Amino acid sequence: MVTSILSKVALFSGMNKKQLKRLSKLGVIKKFKARESVFSEQETGDAFYVIIKGLVKIFKRSSVGEHKTLVILKEGDFFGEMAELDKPYRSASAQVIVESELLVFYKKAFEKIISNYPRITVNLMQTMSARLREADEQIKNLVFQNTAGRLAVALLDLSTKYGNKTAKGIEINVKLSHRDIADLVGSSRELVTKVMNQFKHIGCIRIEHGKMYIINKRRLKDCIY
Repeated sequence: MVTSILSKVALFSGMNKKQLKRLSKLGVIKKFKARESVFSEQETGDAFYVIIKGLVKIFKRSSVGEHKTLVILKEGDFFGEMAELDKPYRSASAQVIVESELLVFYKKAFEKIISNYPRITVNLMQTMSARLREADEQIKNLVFQNTAGRLAVALLDLSTKYGNKTAKGIEINVKLSHRDIADLVGSSRELVTKVMNQFKHIGCIRIEHGKMYIINKRRLKDCIY
């Protein structure tokens, strides 16, 4: 199973099964309960992580305790590599959203991986470049979009990453609370709940039995400036 997951990780693209199997033995699997912290901002970092199962949110916390979720990561995504490459302190916090399993590569293992598989360095640079572009988009949305626009962008992004087409619409297969969505959008839970009710009223989304469906992407896009 672990080897199969690693074959889908962008960081390890180009590696064969034998190499991936050898790679998997360098890591340690750790299980996390829902809402358990993986690490906190400014902690000393000595490992990076690959998600074998579950969801992880990466977020920043303000001096007054407010949260801004930077990204929600799924099975096959990795995080925490910045502490290995740059400064030894975490630049953001990580928390699992649901019960999760992570493959942990500690510093010595990471250095061995980089040394044995130079191609990974190129893959890492490409991934970091893509993440920088996503960060630029987030900054643009925070500056130029109101709450409705930011929420529409977030829901469309979630539907692309985690959506399945059904008879009811595009089902978003991640269970996020209104608080989670508010942290992703950079707004208050109360305001996000109000805007989501507006989206339901104009026929953009539907929520049934705790599941969210995008039923009209065009109308949702019209909410973006």
